[in-house]
Amino acid sequence: GLLKSHYAPSKEFILGDLNELVPEMLQLDKPFGVLSLNKRFSLDGPSPQFQLSPSGDLVEAAKNLFDYLRQLDQSGAMVIVAELMPEQGLGRAINDRLRRAAAKG
Repeated sequence: GLLKSHYAPSKEFILGDLNELVPEMLQLDKPFGVLSLNKRFSLDGPSPQFQLSPSGDLVEAAKNLFDYLRQLDQSGAMVIVAELMPEQGLGRAINDRLRRAAAKG
């Protein structure tokens, strides 16, 4: 299938509402990375940001998921914050992988 086997980042991985998580992370002053479907945040400094699919295409998002997770994991970020996809079709499978990645701790 499109989604390779389970990959869990070694960094702290938090799943939730990025509109809340990003401001919280900025206040903590810890280097962090952002994984979204297609949101972009104006962040100062070197915070890596990955949009799984700028056009909101879940097939493209699924293809990019593990590559982007790995790149975030290898970046200078101490924490990765991510959002869930729409709970429909392929979005459910992506969310399953994201939840597993978040639950590994």
